[in-house]
Amino acid sequence: MRIGIIGAGWMGGVHSDSYTRIPGCRVVGVADIRPSAASSLAATWGARCYGDILSLLAAETPDLADICLPTYLHKDAVLACLERGVPVLCEKPIALSVADARAMCAASSRTRVPFFVAHVLRFFPEFTHMEKLLKDGLVGRPALVRGFRGGGFPKTGWENWYASPSASGGVLVDLLIHDLDFLLST
Repeated sequence: MRIGIIGAGWMGGVHSDSYTRIPGCRVVGVADIRPSAASSLAATWGARCYGDILSLLAAETPDLADICLPTYLHKDAVLACLERGVPVLCEKPIALSVADARAMCAASSRTRVPFFVAHVLRFFPEFTHMEKLLKDGLVGRPALVRGFRGGGFPKTGWENWYASPSASGGVLVDLLIHDLDFLLST
């Protein structure tokens, strides 16, 4: 599977590194508006670098575009891929507004091109174990859930986008979405 990474920041590095552990996957291109970031990440995987998403899609015709951009840029990137028939894995959260999320889902339905949001907690071993315990009736029906997210504020991020609620949605949208997704999917 030929993978195009869109966004060469921290998450682009995490995602591209993960593909090296999946047999048959290969990062073939990295697109970022920062030439040095695209070049550096692409060189790590022997891929080509591009200054924009459309150039990568045209030159590489990837089997999957992995959107690793700041949240406020998701919609346009996802739509660009879907309209060109390229399946999409998009970093969470899907979008900053319900309207944008619906537009992306509608485009996937209309084009019949797969679109998946990278909600990873539901696949972590401790969470799949918890889900199994619940489904097998080995614990009671939860009535209250208390969540905790540890760690410091992200010190990386293009133009400090995490610190801007209009770009990231703030801690509730950017991080609590993990826990809400798990609870709603269980």
